Amino acid sequence: MAIRQIELRHWKTFLDDFSRHFKDRCVSVYAMSDEFGTHALGRGRPLMGLSMELEKDADTPAAIEVLVDGAECLRHVISCPCKLWVEQPEPGEDAALRIDAADGSAVLIDFRTDGAASGNISDLELGVGRLNAENRTSCEI
Repeated sequence: MAIRQIELRHWKTFLDDFSRHFKDRCVSVYAMSDEFGTHALGRGRPLMGLSMELEKDADTPAAIEVLVDGAECLRHVISCPCKLWVEQPEPGEDAALRIDAADGSAVLIDFRTDGAASGNISDLELGVGRLNAENRTSCEI
């Protein structure tokens, strides 16, 4: 199983393609932080899409929005995203997407049929999303 980090310059295209490919597929969304641990925001709900908002007058991401449907629409915003990871059991076969924020928290979008968020991508150390010189944005904390 491979975990691949998506380069910042490819985020917009990746998220657009990802949203089209996985639209209406059931996903589970988990919030992860050192302070609060991992908890489910929604399980087995159809993905409506992901979108990225850019900083004013810049090509750096200000936020990524995750939308899932269900009895109530779930809208979760990741402010100051700084790393984007995809887990692929086989080349070209995506199993989960992880978005790391500048504050060290992360969101995991898992679209395995068993909803298991125990794959390698969820085991990445939290805090890896902290900004460094190579991926600095105006969201730096």
